[in-house]
Amino acid sequence: MNRFPFTVPEGYFENIGTPEYLQKVRRRRAAGQMVRRMALTCVTVAAAAAVAVIAMLSPRTADSGYDGNIEELYIEYLCSDLIPETVPDAFYMPEEFFSETSE
Repeated sequence: MNRFPFTVPEGYFENIGTPEYLQKVRRRRAAGQMVRRMALTCVTVAAAAAVAVIAMLSPRTADSGYDGNIEELYIEYLCSDLIPETVPDAFYMPEEFFSETSE
């Protein structure tokens, strides 16, 4: 049984050092680099677009007006249906809702 069953054609390695062969190798490398560069650009643009879409669709919790006082938020929620939609500035909440009585 032959250990290496494949053979190389006669004269295959004779043209490796020629300028035509080197130019052919350079063209193939340049084409490969161009494909990689284009793929990297496409992936970068797609990632940037995904980040932009996620940022636009995410809820804006920083502008919600919640400052950490849960009682105030609950009272505002309870009284929210009392505010007419035509006059949103008419919201009034008396101070006794928030004052703790120590009596």
